[in-house]
Amino acid sequence: VGQKVRTLRSETMQPGYHSMVWDGRNDVGSQVATGMYFYSIQTGSFQATKKMLFLNNLNELVLKKALVGKPGLF
Repeated sequence: VGQKVRTLRSETMQPGYHSMVWDGRNDVGSQVATGMYFYSIQTGSFQATKKMLFLNNLNELVLKKALVGKPGLF
């Protein structure tokens, strides 16, 4: 419980709207199971962790609420 599944992006980004696509695979390339997952977004002074539901029958899960530098809009 509470283990890291995959890091999608770990780099400095400019403030603004950003989206990321997760194909449902872990760091070693294996497909993960349908279920509830948590994702975390961090900036210099802001950190948020949210829940998402991953359904295996979908090809991709698109995370579009990733706002870097806009903590009030998340």
